[in-house]
Amino acid sequence: FLSPGNGKDKSSFGFQPGLDVEEGYVQSLSSAFSWATSGGKSGASFARTADDRFVIKCISRTELQMFLDCAPAYFEYQKKTFFDGVPTVLCRIVGVYQIGYHNRMTGKRSMEPVAVMQVSSI
Repeated sequence: FLSPGNGKDKSSFGFQPGLDVEEGYVQSLSSAFSWATSGGKSGASFARTADDRFVIKCISRTELQMFLDCAPAYFEYQKKTFFDGVPTVLCRIVGVYQIGYHNRMTGKRSMEPVAVMQVSSI
């Protein structure tokens, strides 16, 4: 849902000239900074990209599994909203990843699941 057409159409995503969609996405994510939010019940950590295009949420393994279970129906619904212009109030999740960390001082390794959501222009 991030890339309409051939992946080179940047008109609605605010990418810098000369970058394709994937390069612009990675560049945007690489500029993320911690974002203090309030009001949420989960106490999750959030980050926001410097260009204000994406929000990154650290999710629990339970949230990850719930998303994976619902993903086919979620993306089918989002496909309708995107291609048919159906209005929606759901956020657009554009990626779910696991980020690996390795602390060389302690030898501890950990994985952190994260969801990347597109910031709404509404």
